[in-house]
Amino acid sequence: MFMRSFLPLLFLLMSTCSYSQSVDTRSGDMKSGDMKSGDVRFRVTQFGDVKFGDVKFGDVKFGDVRSGDAQFGDVKFRDVRLGAVQSGDVQSVDTLVTDRYRLSVASLVAGGLMVGYGFAALKWQPLVSFDHTVRETVWTDNPHHKLPVDDYLQYAPALTVYVLNAAGVKGRHDLRDRTIIYVMANAVLAAGVLGLKHVISAERPDGSGDDGFPSGHSATAFAAAEFLRQEYKDRSVWYGVAGYTAAVGTSFFRVYNDKHWFSEVVAGAGIGFLAAKAAYWVWPVVEKKVFGKKREKFVE
Repeated sequence: MFMRSFLPLLFLLMSTCSYSQSVDTRSGDMKSGDMKSGDVRFRVTQFGDVKFGDVKFGDVKFGDVRSGDAQFGDVKFRDVRLGAVQSGDVQSVDTLVTDRYRLSVASLVAGGLMVGYGFAALKWQPLVSFDHTVRETVWTDNPHHKLPVDDYLQYAPALTVYVLNAAGVKGRHDLRDRTIIYVMANAVLAAGVLGLKHVISAERPDGSGDDGFPSGHSATAFAAAEFLRQEYKDRSVWYGVAGYTAAVGTSFFRVYNDKHWFSEVVAGAGIGFLAAKAAYWVWPVVEKKVFGKKREKFVE
């Protein structure tokens, strides 16, 4: 009788043990082995106190994309990379654009020195004497007919930008954008040049007027030269060289034609250069605020 009631209980216990053995990666302390799928490894999963420990994704790769050094609990993703760009080194498109248009310290120093030289020559005797020496060498000791080349040469670098684009040699900006940039540069230099001419009232060397300082022709030419350089510097350095050769030629002819002192063309050159730099510097802001243009990508 006792055996008869004990048998079902015994049978139940045996069935449970048998089920336990068939599961074994242990129940109570059940472990999955080392299961692999591709390079993905799931290691040591335990049930018992029902614990999911140490789940690792090894070197999971998607093309060039790697999961990286971020850790969530016990789950580790090692070495996250996007191509050659690592997290932490990733820059936004806006940052890249801003970097490209940044006004460098070297540019400010170069332009500032030229303008500063012109101002110094208004009163500092050594520079005033140098202006007179240059005029004597170029004009007084070598009388000659005036050549109005500078009236046209000042625009040559800017005109070159439009001729090249019409010929299919594309620059950095399209027609609308480059025209707005060029107009902004000329607006800045016009404000600076005309304001200073009115305030300083420096007499021209040939006595033709009291609006000598600074040279507007030089300012226009150097702004145009920088405009040409900026638009085509990624194609060849020689575009910039050609533009600045024309700008220097314009300045030379202003002295050659006895229209300006040497210091006046130097100051004008600095103003034109800085005006063009300023126009490119503010262009991304103008583009975004006025046109609401968002760049999907930026190609250096």
